[in-house]
Amino acid sequence: MNQRQSSVSPVPAPPPADAASVLTALQSCSHPDPSLRVPAEELIKSWEGSEEAGYFSSLLTAIGDVSGVPCHLRLLAAILAKNAVPAIWGRSRSDEEVDGGGGDSNGSAAVAEDSVDPDTARRSAQRTAERSAARSSLPRLLLSEPDDRIALHLRLATANAALFDYPSRWPTLLSDLASVSESLERAPAIRVRCAKAVRDVLCALRHRKLIVKDGGPGGVRTLLALRRMAAGMAEERRRTQEAVVPAFGPLGARTWERARNFMTGGPGWEIDGALCGTYLKACGELLPMVASHGGASDDVGAFLGPAGLFLRETKSFFAAVPPDVAAAAAAGTWTCLADKAHRAALNCCTAAIECCPTLFAPHFPLCLRTAADAILELDRSTLGQIPVKRLAAQARFVRAALYCQQYDPNAPKGGFGGVGMGMFPPEMMVMLGQGGRIVPPPQALSPPPPNGAGGEKKPGDPAVAGAKEAVGALLGPELRPRLVEALVTKYLRLTLAELEEWDVDPEGRFQSDEAERTMAASGSEPEMPRHCGGIVLTAMMAREREGVGDALLALASTYQRAPPEDADGMLNREACYHALEICRGGLSPEKFSFADWWRGELLALLGARLTTEGHPAPMRAMQARAVKAVHAFGRKIPEEDFGAAFQSVAALLGAPDLVTSLVAARCLHSLALLFLNSKVDGAEGRMTAVRENSVPALGNAFALANRVSSDECLKASLTLVSGLVEANGTSMGHCLPAVAEQLPPLWERAGDSVPVHSCLIAVLNHLVMKLGYPAAENAQVQGVLFPLLDYCTDVTVPHRAETLLEDGLKLWLVVMVTSRLETMGQSLRRMLPRLEAVLRSGMEAHLSLQVLQFYSILLGPGVVESVGDVVRGLLVQCMSCIHNDYTGDERRRSAGAVVTSDSGERENEEMTDDNDQQQPPGQSATGESPGAGGTLKDAVGALSFMEALLQLSPPVGYAVCTPALSEAVRTMLRKPLPLPLVEALYGALGRLLWNRPAALDEMLGDDPDRPKKVASLVRTWLRLLLRPVFLAALDRTVATTVFMERKGAALSLCAVVCHSAETAASLGSDVAKFTEALKRNEDESNPDVEALVEAACGTSRKLVGDGPLGDAARRSVDMLKGDPLLTTSLHEALDNVRRAVEQAGASSMPS
Repeated sequence: MNQRQSSVSPVPAPPPADAASVLTALQSCSHPDPSLRVPAEELIKSWEGSEEAGYFSSLLTAIGDVSGVPCHLRLLAAILAKNAVPAIWGRSRSDEEVDGGGGDSNGSAAVAEDSVDPDTARRSAQRTAERSAARSSLPRLLLSEPDDRIALHLRLATANAALFDYPSRWPTLLSDLASVSESLERAPAIRVRCAKAVRDVLCALRHRKLIVKDGGPGGVRTLLALRRMAAGMAEERRRTQEAVVPAFGPLGARTWERARNFMTGGPGWEIDGALCGTYLKACGELLPMVASHGGASDDVGAFLGPAGLFLRETKSFFAAVPPDVAAAAAAGTWTCLADKAHRAALNCCTAAIECCPTLFAPHFPLCLRTAADAILELDRSTLGQIPVKRLAAQARFVRAALYCQQYDPNAPKGGFGGVGMGMFPPEMMVMLGQGGRIVPPPQALSPPPPNGAGGEKKPGDPAVAGAKEAVGALLGPELRPRLVEALVTKYLRLTLAELEEWDVDPEGRFQSDEAERTMAASGSEPEMPRHCGGIVLTAMMAREREGVGDALLALASTYQRAPPEDADGMLNREACYHALEICRGGLSPEKFSFADWWRGELLALLGARLTTEGHPAPMRAMQARAVKAVHAFGRKIPEEDFGAAFQSVAALLGAPDLVTSLVAARCLHSLALLFLNSKVDGAEGRMTAVRENSVPALGNAFALANRVSSDECLKASLTLVSGLVEANGTSMGHCLPAVAEQLPPLWERAGDSVPVHSCLIAVLNHLVMKLGYPAAENAQVQGVLFPLLDYCTDVTVPHRAETLLEDGLKLWLVVMVTSRLETMGQSLRRMLPRLEAVLRSGMEAHLSLQVLQFYSILLGPGVVESVGDVVRGLLVQCMSCIHNDYTGDERRRSAGAVVTSDSGERENEEMTDDNDQQQPPGQSATGESPGAGGTLKDAVGALSFMEALLQLSPPVGYAVCTPALSEAVRTMLRKPLPLPLVEALYGALGRLLWNRPAALDEMLGDDPDRPKKVASLVRTWLRLLLRPVFLAALDRTVATTVFMERKGAALSLCAVVCHSAETAASLGSDVAKFTEALKRNEDESNPDVEALVEAACGTSRKLVGDGPLGDAARRSVDMLKGDPLLTTSLHEALDNVRRAVEQAGASSMPS
């Protein structure tokens, strides 16, 4: 059976799932023996994807058998049940449809009973019964489960089921759970569990996503279908909101009822505190849906009213504990519950600002002042004791308040209503096109209707005016400086624990600092008080840029005058400079000049020689902050000062303080590459300064590498070495011996560290790329280079292959392009067995085939012949991803693909937005295929290899490439393929047809539609060749490359036409017309062979950078100069085609 047939063969159905077989599989899944565990895991996956019922109910049976099934197996069953709900519930056509019970959310019509075969109807009825039983079993198990971990996954499984069945098939779910949470007959733990389940269900419904799994013909939907789909989505959301909105009023009333008893420490305060916090979380999930639906403004107002008072009473983490609670020695429990409720209330207020600011406006001033007081009154010594989640909730609330358009005291009249920018309710979203983009319709930009929950901006609304005054007061001259000072000196300041770590574990301090910097840059959830302070400070700067900037500069000026021996003042000064980095984008250039700051203070700070023994940690931290300031403001360093800055930071690589040295390494790497290839004024002068100071910097970087012990810190120093080599290019040649001398000790030290090996690869990559074969031929470099390649490409070590193989193959490729056989031929030949092992593994095939391609150029096509069977199988494997039949979801993603139909008349030319990356059929966003086989990247790489091999040695290429290429051509005739794949496929096919014009006839064999399919392939090819390439009009090299491709295709098509009279009769005139137009272009531009060769070799130069090329480049040039597709005249080919057409016409005339 060939590859295509195997790739589309149906997967055999798994054995029936019952309670005993599922329990046996669960036991095997936890077994340490892979021979037992892996088959069980595969069986469970097959059950989850099966159309047969029984798997889910068997999982629930195992979960419910508390006495008969061990706890760890029941936990595994609960996790699998939770994960299986979307796969089992989310069929493309619901089981109720198949039974004739109604349409789906997309508005598709029900399937008539007589159109469904009996087996499908049986499976559908069984699944429907299983889902119905699950709706009864899940709540029962949730109430009776003794283990909280298992109960958590049961809650989530219930929430997942609600996505599909609430409210239409499970209308009483929320009311049933809520009634249990209020039932005094139930145990407190069960009541809280049900309240949490309510919150989980509401969270799932709020973030519900409707996924369109099927497309129309060719994956394209008509505008009418899109409108129906959007209407179906809106109707589905409307029904869900109508079901949940009535629950908001009672839920809010119960929340504050529980809160009153909890705050006074009355009987049952512990259960009331837990329920209060959980109810507040549920209200936070429900509030956006209520506001979006409208019509519940009274309930929303009644809920938001007590929120400010509750926040006021619990604003301090160490709030006053009720006397009865304190007497019962339960103050810790009460404080914990109060903190959770406070955070939940803050999140509710944040949601109210975003979705219903007008309704929240009367209560907003008290909440905002409470949040500000919490920042102002916070004691620095207790900041570390407060949960970061609480600080993060405060920061999000203040940020939402300052970004709200309704509350902006300087906003113009009119504008948006209750819906802020980026806060459109879900039902107003309309899906347009195939890229999955969500765009608000025009009506979303108009103010909301009167009396809606979001509330419109009423002229002269006193509540909104009061909210504006509150924001104005927060940013006013009285409160603004105090807030800025509190944020800087409490949140941003280094703690005593961090200063202690600075001395005790400097490498750990640097790694923590690096992690903080990465998290802050990514915008992830705050995990430190410093991030929370930065969020509030950035929001203040965005709303009141000038005032906050003035306050920050005044504060920095105050602490700038603190004497060096004042540790407290030094720490506050360091925090001020950190704040300047955070707010650097909003500082007024008229009031803040980095050039003046650099010359007046930072240069002196960098030049100070501080020791670990003679200078306290705050002073050394101040110097490290000065380095970070240079890093942050690097582009603002004046050109005349850039060399001094680079030199000063490079000197600090050898500072006694290790944290400062590592921070300097990070800064110097940024400065070295900041203006590389830049076109801004002064970029060349700055890069000259970098190169002039790189030699001492390299020495200090290697010295730093010898000082550190951890892998991450060694990575920082090696990254700097790599960056310096990249920045210097060929000018680094005189430093090659010094750099090479340092590599063997680093290789010996690397051990099994993935980060260190990755950095060594980067260093060698840039070294060989920039210096060419002199670097690759250096004995000390080779002493590390080939052992490193051997280590990184060892596919027998799975973890190593997954992390290092790609980088190792790229380095190998650079070595191949820069090598000379007389000096490196023996070393390269010794690597051939390793290359064969990589090819056999099929990993990173697009790179391993490229390495093999350069081996065939250097050593001859016999290298490919020696591994012909391996390469033949790998090419088939790489192309297997295009043979799989599409699912509906894959058809949807294939918009923009080229369709080659039997008639040869269809091609989807729909273009997408530049930001919408087309997904190939059956591929994920990362290019992974859902089934076995290669990826799109592998397939394109395989086709490029075929084209090169057919050019280098047509006989070897034909023997190795024909199976994969033939199957790909047949696949292209029956299904649409992505454009990059089609272009690569025609490139390889053109090479084959030039040397073997009858290849298409051989591929299609005795197919009765062969003439029609050949015509389809040729006409699609011509349409692709005639597409305009806009870059060709701007870049001469691109224009030459495009001409080469078109000329090669024209000559190959001419060969096909001349070979077959049948083809000449049907396609000869089209080919002649294309060739004639190309010939006129050639006559006008008159490109010579040298220009064509130079354009063809441009990719090699881009690959290796600036260094001198090796033998592969020279042989590539010789091969291209003798390429018939470059040297053959189009005049001759055109004459031959015309004669073939005339002869075909004459032979077809009646005698």
